[in-house]
Amino acid sequence: MNRAAALAAVIVLILVIETVRRAGGALAAMSLASGLAIAGLITRPRLLIAAVVVAPIALGVALSRPAIQLQINQVVQQAAQQHAGHITTAGYVYKTLDDRFYMSDSSIEEMRLFEAGRFLVRSVVSYVTVPLPWDVQSRASLAYVPEQVIWYVLVAMLPAGMLWSFRRDALVTALLAAHAVGAALLIAITSGNVGTLVRHRGMAIPYIVWLSAVGGCELVSRLARARASDASFPSAVKPRMEPRWP
Repeated sequence: MNRAAALAAVIVLILVIETVRRAGGALAAMSLASGLAIAGLITRPRLLIAAVVVAPIALGVALSRPAIQLQINQVVQQAAQQHAGHITTAGYVYKTLDDRFYMSDSSIEEMRLFEAGRFLVRSVVSYVTVPLPWDVQSRASLAYVPEQVIWYVLVAMLPAGMLWSFRRDALVTALLAAHAVGAALLIAITSGNVGTLVRHRGMAIPYIVWLSAVGGCELVSRLARARASDASFPSAVKPRMEPRWP
């Protein structure tokens, strides 16, 4: 009964999200399904090993089909066109496509596989690094530098946070990570305006904060325990001094 009520509540919330942002409900549903699948694999080591072995094979078979290649290529091209459109907007912009694609929108349709790969890699890197603190171009950008530094700290703490979070609660961690990755990838491959990227990055920050906070707290806790053990070690091994009588 409780599971049925929870499922109904999730469906309603997904429908509500769809009314707030176009495709938001679909993104939330995909993130939820991915999180549940990841949690199921993490908590079942044998199934996880089987998935690690089978997944590359299944991916290779799927990518060998022309129909799937065409669909993936169309998705990447649509994302590249949206990115190219952001380049013409007001404000500060950044580029992740090869230079030839900014000369004409029609050239994006001629994008080759290795060019699409470079676009995706640059997009992910730019999502994390832009705006670079040493590329400040205005006073407003300078005022944003402290927040960008905090963002870098959160990203640095994320791997450790995810590792320790999975040990504590695999389900919650998988759900947070899936929602963060879904929101981040959607913005990373379509954005090209610095201001828009900074605003839309807030879609993933709430999930990243929780995971990174676990990493930060665990690191502080381990450092405190290490210092405590170092402080107590000399007294523990210090030889007992016997009194000397004349």
